[in-house]
Amino acid sequence: RALAGVVLRGDAAAVAELRGGAVHDDEPAVRSAALMALASVSAGDDAATVEFVAGFLEDPNRNVAAIVAPALLRLVEGGSGHARVASVVVPRLSHDRAEVRCAALRTLADVSLQGDLEAVAATVNCLEDQEGAVRQTAIKALVSVAQVGHPVVVAAVAACLGDFEDVVQRAAGQALPLLAAKDDPAAIDAVLLRLQDALAQNRRAALFALAEVASRGHPPAIAAAAACLEDRADEVRTAAVVVLPKLAEQGDATATECVLPRVTHKSAAIRCEAVRALGEVSGFGDLRAVKAFAARIEDPDARVRRNAEMALLEVAWRGNDEYHKTLVHEVAKRIGHNQEEVHRAATSGLARIAGSGSAAAMCAVARHLGPGWKDMLHKAVQKLPRLHRRGDAAAVSAAAACFAHCSGDVRSAAVQVVAELAEPGDSDATAALVSRLGDDHAAVRSGALQALSQVASRGDASPTAGALRRLRDGNPDVR
Repeated sequence: RALAGVVLRGDAAAVAELRGGAVHDDEPAVRSAALMALASVSAGDDAATVEFVAGFLEDPNRNVAAIVAPALLRLVEGGSGHARVASVVVPRLSHDRAEVRCAALRTLADVSLQGDLEAVAATVNCLEDQEGAVRQTAIKALVSVAQVGHPVVVAAVAACLGDFEDVVQRAAGQALPLLAAKDDPAAIDAVLLRLQDALAQNRRAALFALAEVASRGHPPAIAAAAACLEDRADEVRTAAVVVLPKLAEQGDATATECVLPRVTHKSAAIRCEAVRALGEVSGFGDLRAVKAFAARIEDPDARVRRNAEMALLEVAWRGNDEYHKTLVHEVAKRIGHNQEEVHRAATSGLARIAGSGSAAAMCAVARHLGPGWKDMLHKAVQKLPRLHRRGDAAAVSAAAACFAHCSGDVRSAAVQVVAELAEPGDSDATAALVSRLGDDHAAVRSGALQALSQVASRGDASPTAGALRRLRDGNPDVR
């Protein structure tokens, strides 16, 4: 390192000493430092030194081989030229050791000018190498060596999506978007071709690549991804669900039309993924999707019913008030179904929507919920004052619907919410609160009395009589 800093470039004695001794040191760190020093003190147009340094791509130590690229670049600064440097690296791409071929590829990527035809051709040839590590390295090198949109490179890298080694597939999927312009027809065609591959893992890799090379709203890409919802392999169908939202905006007509028919497919596995996908791509106020999800609540397959529940929750607020009420109504119709599993799915679906603060869902489902839903319902009731204004009849009714729940904590919270939301003189709220004066939990009775003092009209006979009866209550707090 000191020699590199003090010796003039072209000093023959220093070059001879370094070439004759230090670069052959037993310690890899010394060999690396000697190579960099040699590149610093050699004459810039010294072809022999270029060849000599390139020879260390064959060094058994990977760190030494890795120093070749910066050493050669330092020689280029001295006037050797990129073409000369590349010409001494390319022959190492056919070395009998895979690690040397990899080192040569990494070096070529560093020293070649982008678009160098010789470097591009030599690197593309390495995509046929028998070693997966070499093919992977070649793909990564092409990102630096090739220009964007080179048709031969795009086709060659796309073909690697079908490689039998995962690391090569992943490298191809990551490199293809960097090598092809968005919506490049050649890239898209090449990826679409890989969707027909016999191996599921290759079709899956092609799907993820499609999301990178095609822009959002690209109809053929959307149709191809939607078709993969019917793939025979679980991993491909699941990938299609992930990829579709990347290709289609919510409400995209092509995506919706492609996915909707598959919600009723004869295969339960396909229905399962189609329901998930439709939840991702259906648009604002799309009642067709709502009715499709509600119908799947009756599906004979438990996985489909579960996905329908989650999809209904996902789209519950994707529309105006009328849309939301329709959604709740479509699900509530199934609560009375004669099949227990359908009843449970409808109840569970509405409970989840109620948990997000839906007054309409709470009204429809509260009386059907058992003790297992206590915590969710308690939190949902407490959300109502944050989401609704005082005087909102739907919110008051939703809280009052919770008066019948088996949990005293839920009933107590509901009583407090009615007091917060009901307008003074609200007769329905008053009647609901009077009904809780006989509750078996003292906290509920006490809360109902306090709420009545805020809500009931002065002189109203029913709350007056109820309060008088509570003067004989067994609990001193209530009295």
